[in-house]
Amino acid sequence: MDGGWIPMKIEQITSKEQWDALVDAAGKDNHTPYAATHYFVQGGEIVGSFNVGLFVNWWLRTDKKFKDTAKAGILAQREMKKAGINNPIFMVSTDSPYLPHMERLGFVDSEIDFRYFVQTQEFQDVLRKQSPRAA
Repeated sequence: MDGGWIPMKIEQITSKEQWDALVDAAGKDNHTPYAATHYFVQGGEIVGSFNVGLFVNWWLRTDKKFKDTAKAGILAQREMKKAGINNPIFMVSTDSPYLPHMERLGFVDSEIDFRYFVQTQEFQDVLRKQSPRAA
C-alpha cells in the first residue's frame, strides 16, 4: 500500500436503503447529495457521491486528501464514458476546497458564473398527483 492509502470503489444507487445511507453520510459532512446516481466507498464507508450526466454534481467528504479526489475523479469519469459522456462538466462551488485543484486535475475553468436550481420533492409530489397517469 502507498502510504496507507485505502482503495476506493463506486456503487450505483439502486435502492432506497442505499440512498438513505448516502444522505446520512453526506449530512454528517454538512452536504446534500444532489442528483446522485453513484457513491464512493472507501474502507467500508460512503465517502462521496456523483451523478452520471453531462453536468456532474459531486460530493467528496471534506477530510479526503488530494489523492482520494484524483482517484474519485478517475472512477467517476470511467462511469461517464460507459454512459457515452466524454467531456462532463463538473460543477464546483466557489467555496469548495477542491476549486484550487481542478486545473491540476486537468480541467479548464469556464469562468461562467451561474446558479443552478434543484426542484423540491414536495413540488415533484404535486406534479405526480396532477399527472394524467396518476389516476
